[in-house]
Amino acid sequence: MKNSATESRENKAKKLFFSPGAMSIIHMGEELIGHPTTAINELVKNSYDADANICNIYFHIEKSSNKSFLILKDDGIGMDQNLLFGKWLQPSVSEKRKNGVKSKKYKRSFLGNKGIGRLAAMSLGQFVTVITRKNSKSEYSWLTLDRESFRTEGKFLSEVTFPGDSISNYENLFSNREILEIRNSKKNETLLSILKRNSLDRFNSGTLIVVENLDMSLMRNHF
Repeated sequence: MKNSATESRENKAKKLFFSPGAMSIIHMGEELIGHPTTAINELVKNSYDADANICNIYFHIEKSSNKSFLILKDDGIGMDQNLLFGKWLQPSVSEKRKNGVKSKKYKRSFLGNKGIGRLAAMSLGQFVTVITRKNSKSEYSWLTLDRESFRTEGKFLSEVTFPGDSISNYENLFSNREILEIRNSKKNETLLSILKRNSLDRFNSGTLIVVENLDMSLMRNHF
């Protein structure tokens, strides 16, 4: 026969929670995105949802993957640091799922409501740099994700860190030696040239995404 002390213990339960591994980001990107054209489509959806009128995509593909890159630039409303360093870093979390929610400027019905668009770029290449700005009076906010840093077995997602900050001239992200070391990347003269040639080295509002070291197996099979 059970006594009251035993019954009291059996009527309680611990509160448990998941501690996702760092590899979960890679798996989510590969399984939910899968195809490079789907990844690009997700990025364009995000631009539409950000009230962009124009979204341009530039590819530069060479035999050497570390010289290949993709640039996506939109003229949407952009993000401030609170958004970029906050909710943008919460995969699969999206306020777009709420009923009746529309875009801020043009009141568009959202296309990218899965919260995985931010993982789309990671499925295309190793380094993903997001640069964004809400208006000409603010500095650019940026961050760089190195996909390989998430591939460590036994490492938790919360243990993976990556660089990000504000900057007045984001061209330095791709040319300044010290910042390149922080980003664990290398200077790419072709990338710098295309940024200047297409007037992508500065903008008043919007978001610019640069994916470096493209996954060449994907590029060869689908482009």
